[in-house]
Amino acid sequence: ITYALTINGLFDFVTAFVAMYEVHDGNYDPILYQFVVGSFHILAATVISVNRVWIIHTSKALVKPDKLKYDSIWKEVSESADGAVAVQKLEATVEKIAVNCSGHPRHYSKPSFMSTRPPSGGASCCTKPDVSGDKQGLVPTASLSQLYVEATCLHHVMLQKVQLWAHAWKGLFPRRPSSPKEKPVFHLWRLASEHQEIRDSIKWGEVKNPSRAIEKVLRSYRGDPSRLVDICRQTIVFERVEELTACLEAIREDKEVVVERIKNRYSVSFDSELSAGYRDVALNLRFVSEEAKNFDLEFHVCELQLVITGFAIAKNDEGHKRYVQFRNSRGE
Repeated sequence: ITYALTINGLFDFVTAFVAMYEVHDGNYDPILYQFVVGSFHILAATVISVNRVWIIHTSKALVKPDKLKYDSIWKEVSESADGAVAVQKLEATVEKIAVNCSGHPRHYSKPSFMSTRPPSGGASCCTKPDVSGDKQGLVPTASLSQLYVEATCLHHVMLQKVQLWAHAWKGLFPRRPSSPKEKPVFHLWRLASEHQEIRDSIKWGEVKNPSRAIEKVLRSYRGDPSRLVDICRQTIVFERVEELTACLEAIREDKEVVVERIKNRYSVSFDSELSAGYRDVALNLRFVSEEAKNFDLEFHVCELQLVITGFAIAKNDEGHKRYVQFRNSRGE
């Protein structure tokens, strides 16, 4: 909108200057009219721009305490002698995985009425078949309802795999809080898997809230649901960076998993301003096991977050509400 108003304003000014060399009859003054209209457009664009800058500034101030807390945790993790070496090894592992990633994950499905019908307002390219790699003959999924059905079906497949990785590399999962003010508690899966009571108390990741999904599709992906790749998601928490890195290596070597994208927010080069200080390793991956293939789910992309305990503990509901406001101000 800002760009459109600015361009219209400049166009009106140019038109006014051109009109200065023309002769006009009557009382109507086209030159003055063009100057007034152009000035209004430029003023409106300026007001919108200043307002947006102010909103972003205030939202940054809102999350500043959270950012300082996260930055302090990151400094403690990364600046110790062992921590610095562990972060370097993590970055090397991430680079190995990133080499084989597409970098632009999307959901694909077999051509059908539901998967090829373009979403309202979505790009028509969503209906064009893909002709590369193992997705040959498939089309980007254009139905958000279909994606939710797939995510629900994949939930237990992903859960089994996540539990396997957590068991091998000392992963932890959060306990379901008994009250909103209860401090976060995390259970070692090796222990929880052997005790039904502990296992039942774990809070597993749930499918993405539909209202947030719709918001993100419209706001970030221009109506293309095939690019919404975090409907089915889980999180594993680790005490140490070394354990997180070992888990990443296991994921890289797992033949039943294809990593489509990886984001390493534990990189020393990551700008924490973008996430209000929060850090993790986020993977978008597909499960290509026989079980997933039997239900045509091997092209549904899920999200897995790997988090160090300090960041998981610091993350809370109040902080998340502030982050949502920060995220909305950025139009994400």
